[in-house]
Amino acid sequence: MTARTPLLIGAITAGLALTADAEARGVGQGPGVALPAFESLDLDADGRLTPDEMRQAMQARARTRFDAADRNGDGALSAQEMTAAAEARMAARMADRIAARLDKLDTNGDGQLQIEEMRAGGGRAQGDGRLFQRLDDDGDGALDAQEFESLQDRMSARIGGPRGHRGRGQ
Repeated sequence: MTARTPLLIGAITAGLALTADAEARGVGQGPGVALPAFESLDLDADGRLTPDEMRQAMQARARTRFDAADRNGDGALSAQEMTAAAEARMAARMADRIAARLDKLDTNGDGQLQIEEMRAGGGRAQGDGRLFQRLDDDGDGALDAQEFESLQDRMSARIGGPRGHRGRGQ
């Protein structure tokens, strides 16, 4: 164990505590940071939140998340356990996002997304021409080789590397 390991474990534990309610309320689906409900922090239910109550509530949340991640119950989180917990949180967030997108676009209510619904939904598949118009520098309704190369250069700059190599120096 290196000198940084306790610091890393502390940071992970704090992160686990701070995100306990955030995931349940769909963080990333709106602006700002989601905080736990006031009532869940106000432990004595007096309508006031003290620093001690906040500390106790956050420690309890951290313990709950830690225990859930500690699959073998040994009181320590291995890299594999932390990875599994992170992957489970990411999978849950992705499932929520997909469900929300499906709810928004599934106009026929069959629980599945057909290409027609995707096109009508205003997503990237819509193809209304606005992006194409921005790329068509000379406005002739078509991209020439130079305009297409400009597109490739912009995309490379956005992903951080030469065309098609995603910044890995290949």
